Amino acid sequence: MTRGGEAARHLGLFDTTAILVGIIIGASLFQSSPEIAASLPDLPTLLFCWLLGGVIAWVGALCYAELGTRFPHGGGDYVYLRAAFGPRPALYFAWTQLWLIRPGSSAFLAMVFGNYAQSLVSLRIPSPEIVWGAIALVGLTGVNLLGLREGVRTQRLLTGLKLLGIAALIVIGLTGSPAAVVPADAAAVNTGRQAPVDYSLAMILILYAYGGWNEVAYLAGDLRHARQHIPLTLGVGLGIVTLVYLLTNWAYAAALGWEGLIASKAVAADVLYARFGAAGKLWMSGLLCLTLLGAMNGYLLAGARFTAAFAESQPWAVGGRWIRKWDRGRAAPSGALLAQLLLALATLIGVGGWSGDPNRLVVFTAPPFWLGFVAIGAALIVIRRRAPDAAAFRSPAFPITPLAFSAVSAAMCWAGQRYAWENSSPEMIWTLAMLASGIVWAAWVPAEQLPRGEESELL
Repeated sequence: MTRGGEAARHLGLFDTTAILVGIIIGASLFQSSPEIAASLPDLPTLLFCWLLGGVIAWVGALCYAELGTRFPHGGGDYVYLRAAFGPRPALYFAWTQLWLIRPGSSAFLAMVFGNYAQSLVSLRIPSPEIVWGAIALVGLTGVNLLGLREGVRTQRLLTGLKLLGIAALIVIGLTGSPAAVVPADAAAVNTGRQAPVDYSLAMILILYAYGGWNEVAYLAGDLRHARQHIPLTLGVGLGIVTLVYLLTNWAYAAALGWEGLIASKAVAADVLYARFGAAGKLWMSGLLCLTLLGAMNGYLLAGARFTAAFAESQPWAVGGRWIRKWDRGRAAPSGALLAQLLLALATLIGVGGWSGDPNRLVVFTAPPFWLGFVAIGAALIVIRRRAPDAAAFRSPAFPITPLAFSAVSAAMCWAGQRYAWENSSPEMIWTLAMLASGIVWAAWVPAEQLPRGEESELL
């Protein structure tokens, strides 16, 4: 997508890898591992499932690598779907991203951050986790408003500190002898009894933990060598994340034992508590705050590129000319950054403040999120058939790769929809209303006002 002129390209491979790793490694590594382990029979199976999750993410990344080399501009999924299926399906996808997926995910990260920040610095006010989350969103948006350079430098720092902290956790876990779980929070520990084996639940949680790798697609317009660096970013970034996930779960089991891993609901804190006592719990809260800040900053940085690309093609649909505003000198989509901040804050306060449960912030985003991946796999098949030789990178084993990616995404979409239905709440009403209104809006846009992009020239 253009930005009122030639796109400024400032990012290198190191930058995008830091962003990608920072986005993917979030709270799931520290919160979901015991539940995943309880759904599996033993440690080798646990490690195999984490490796399988990395392979599945890598299959999806191969699809994005080809699409990214074909369309090396900002906009990501929105551009790919528009090239394959035309403007109306792309507009519907953009609608769900704008009103559901991105604000819900941002608010989720902010609220989980707020819970851990409150354990470090207690605020004696109502809903302190909402206040801490709002402070994080406003602060990180402010950093990115200063410019792409400041946003990327912040990301490098947060990702580096995150990886150093996790490396220390891994070393501590692997060098100690297995100990009984001495919980950092006794009320958070369950019975430790092995639950029935449930591979489906384990893979749902594992694939959620790998989520976020597709965000690199929105940074294509900022990459100096997009056609070369998009495949490398996805490959190197997912390789780092997969290695971190495997070693960390191995360290959990080594430090606590298999039963201890299953028994814990604060697994990383328990590993550190067993070695350092209460100081370990405090250290873990700090590491989690850094982890979540890194995920938030990368998500906001990349997401603003999507919002800007959408506004460029449909300015009247998302608030007018101010949404399209770019600070060219700082390479910052200032209007899009402010727009996504307002939507994230509204979701954080409206949904998070009302329910008090951060999981409610992702329940209503999961089905449309995975449905978008189903469409991306199909889009690659359509685009490859139209222009088989136009890509600098070609996804191997075609069409098996995109078909497998779409099939896994369809299964995840169904699982997310079923979970949302079984756990119905007022948030579901909002989701259904926005999905329905998106269909009406995309169908209503007059033909002369449909977005006309440059991607047809790149096929």
